[in-house]
Amino acid sequence: MANEQPRRPPSAYFLWLSAKREDIAKSLGTGKGPEVSKEAGKLWKQLTEEEKKPFEVQAKALRSEYDKKMILFKAQGGVVTKKRPLGDDAKEGKPRRPVGGAYGCFLAAKRSEIAKNLPEGHKMTDVGKAAGEMWRGLLASEKKPYEEDYAKKLTEYREAKEAYDAEHEGLLDLIALAKPSKTLKKWSEAEASEVHKDEAHALKAIEAGA
Repeated sequence: MANEQPRRPPSAYFLWLSAKREDIAKSLGTGKGPEVSKEAGKLWKQLTEEEKKPFEVQAKALRSEYDKKMILFKAQGGVVTKKRPLGDDAKEGKPRRPVGGAYGCFLAAKRSEIAKNLPEGHKMTDVGKAAGEMWRGLLASEKKPYEEDYAKKLTEYREAKEAYDAEHEGLLDLIALAKPSKTLKKWSEAEASEVHKDEAHALKAIEAGA
């Protein structure tokens, strides 16, 4: 009878995090996962190659041991099973990408005001249509605060996601960044067009300032 399938060993980052998590939590004054992860990601990036080396050597040794166990596991008739999909518990603390671009920020700020000015019994789509018309009528200077607001949210998201990715070793569904979100699918084509234009503009602005 084959033994239990070997568990994949932790990466150098995880070994370091395991040794430093308590110190990081103490310096932050909180042990909350997302906050510790974000700070850990920043600290790991700041380490020199020499400082990372002990953890990388340990990770390499553990990986070598894992590979040997896996060969034995297969030789004994073991069947390698894929990892289970990430459940809600595993996704706890996962940063959410801001959607909507500058237009989305504008819509969130003006939705109630627009709804009040529409006839009684109006549809949800009427709010989006009116908001789209208002947005297209704004001057560049009037759009700027919303563009800056979205750019700030996008930057904060990228930093938080980078830290989360580092801790979870790529287990996130990165494809989500390349696909329209469920929120966008519910919007009209006109609204989605405004969103994508604003997101592209925000990304260019961030990259230009990087």
